[in-house]
Amino acid sequence: MATYTKPALNPQTFEKLIQRLKQDEQERRRAIGIGQNDDVLAFGGEYFTLADKQPDMLVKVIFDPAEAFR
Repeated sequence: MATYTKPALNPQTFEKLIQRLKQDEQERRRAIGIGQNDDVLAFGGEYFTLADKQPDMLVKVIFDPAEAFR
């Protein structure tokens, strides 16, 4: 069985994920379901290795976007 290592979350790996989701409808629906039914941390953890402060930053963006983007 092959082992898959999740990439670190960064702009390049996020863009690759978006491109992959555009190509794969089944995976896109799965990703949307994770985002809608769980939360942004579940989505991020499913597709990426989140480093240090990234989980906290994701939560801030969702709950207080105006403050997070200052």
